[in-house]
Amino acid sequence: MEYEADTIKKVYIRDAKGILKKEVYVISLIEHKSDIDYDVAMQLLRYMTVIWQDYKEMQNKKVADSSKRKNFRYPLIVPIVYYEGTQKWTADFHLKDRIEFAEQMEKYIPDFSYEVVSVSQYTNEELSMKRDEMSLVMLINKIQTPEDCGNFRKVSEELVNSIYSNAPEAIKEIYKKILWTLLIKMNVPVDEIREIMGEIGGHGMGYLFENMEKMDIQAERRNTQRERERADAAELEIQRLKRELEKRINVNGN
Repeated sequence: MEYEADTIKKVYIRDAKGILKKEVYVISLIEHKSDIDYDVAMQLLRYMTVIWQDYKEMQNKKVADSSKRKNFRYPLIVPIVYYEGTQKWTADFHLKDRIEFAEQMEKYIPDFSYEVVSVSQYTNEELSMKRDEMSLVMLINKIQTPEDCGNFRKVSEELVNSIYSNAPEAIKEIYKKILWTLLIKMNVPVDEIREIMGEIGGHGMGYLFENMEKMDIQAERRNTQRERERADAAELEIQRLKRELEKRINVNGN
């Protein structure tokens, strides 16, 4: 089973005088969804139990049978759904809502809630104010239609260049791969993509703004099987690269 524990943070708990009382670990579990998934709470539960099992085994290797001790605690996991769809998220937020007789037998039902981060709920202006690497990921992620492409062009070129220029080289390379697959999805000719990517590599993302007018996102995919497969493959690659980028951003941020 695969899961994504994207961020592990050490939290320092202090008393009113600022004296350190305890150190705890908090894990954020991020699951990506492009469509509404009504079974996501159960999916998150499976991932959470795997994380806790791995944690227990790791601690038991350090101190034999430490998990059997009274004071042993599992780390807090904050489950997050990163939702890229445009429809309102309507899935239940509680695990118990997927269990029969949960109301009548509540004390026997494990339960938790999760957070939803919906890309469509943020405007480009709100994301621009954050001025960080993840905000640029979300801005690019919002480009799905010709209108989105136009809205992206309204974002400050200086801002995008600044975020890109200050990113580590490994993250810059992932940005460029994301843009390559996005341009493929937009049916930009390959020779033009190579030119654009070469200029971005040499000068930053300003060249992308200069060339967006001649880019055309199809309102519909072409009817040929080849074009459908090309678009689907590009979409899958975009999602994979975004997950890789988020992991690298979190690693660098820690």
